[in-house]
Amino acid sequence: MIRPRKLVRAGLALALGGFVALAAVEVALRSTSRPVPFHLRAPRLRQLLNTDPSILPGIEGPGLFSTNSVGLRGPEWGERGEQARVLCLGGSTTECLYLDDSETWPSLVAAQLRSAALPRDVWVGAAGVTGYSALHHLEFARASELVREVDCVVVMLGVNDLWQDLLDKSDAERLAMGAPRGLERLRVVAWAHAQYDRLRAARGGLEHWAYPMPDLRAERAAAPKRDQPPAMDAALARFAERVEAIATALRERGVRPVFVTQPVRWAARQSPELEASYWFGWLPDGAYLSTASLRELMERYNALTVQRCAALGVACVNLDELNGGSDWFFDDCHFSEAGAREVAQRVAAALSVELKRIDDDAAARARAR
Repeated sequence: MIRPRKLVRAGLALALGGFVALAAVEVALRSTSRPVPFHLRAPRLRQLLNTDPSILPGIEGPGLFSTNSVGLRGPEWGERGEQARVLCLGGSTTECLYLDDSETWPSLVAAQLRSAALPRDVWVGAAGVTGYSALHHLEFARASELVREVDCVVVMLGVNDLWQDLLDKSDAERLAMGAPRGLERLRVVAWAHAQYDRLRAARGGLEHWAYPMPDLRAERAAAPKRDQPPAMDAALARFAERVEAIATALRERGVRPVFVTQPVRWAARQSPELEASYWFGWLPDGAYLSTASLRELMERYNALTVQRCAALGVACVNLDELNGGSDWFFDDCHFSEAGAREVAQRVAAALSVELKRIDDDAAARARAR
């Protein structure tokens, strides 16, 4: 018969051994991997993401999500000066997570610009991260070394500011979004989570935020709806200030900004099927803002983007005419394959003008020397 004291000693020895082994793995992972820079993904990432037509209509999967050696979604760039470099900045609607690399709107913009007979070849990459809002984009515009490596930065923004403002998120809470907390700071935990994602994907499951989407939609459907939003004047004024600050920061660093408004599928008096596809609109008390009110608010954010750009003389691609289009989105605001094509067509048209201006300005400076 084994004595209790021996069992305790054996258990402690086993626990200590496990702790030492995990510590060794953690040290090994930290020595072989670098922290991912702000607003980027891990470099040379390759992940095949599954889709489900009942959850993500308008996307034929699976789709490859990959990053280059810098951590941007897009190809490696060529020699400085030989290419016009365009960086697309935004949240999940720029990230286009479940679209294949070749189907995202930044990728399609690149393809259209390459066929537009511009003086130089064009490189387009994306730094989109789910949940990131104007505050994150401002931090990137002011501090990222990548800004100095490109000619033009395209910023799509608005919807993440809207929902974070509805929940009255502080700046600290916004900047902490997506940052590892507690045990998540351990590389071994992040590694284990990635392996679990891959295992689930191999069995045909969904990854990331699409995995809980049916539950999120059911939660919204069951919750009370409210037409009256909280007071938003201060939040809207802050958003307008950040749009201007982003444009100013980019210009001061020698980069031409181009803004893109955020279209949404929300509209008043939509079918029950479309209403059932939504999951945005959280309010602090557990209720949800009605679809019609969300649409009105989104239009106010977009109008401020257009107004501030006009006042600053900055290019702005207004995508409001896509609002309410059922074919352009698979949920509240994320683009289907058809939606990404519509966005790319409009953004590419504006960028072709801006890139020609960049080359004309460079030629004028060269003649003045």
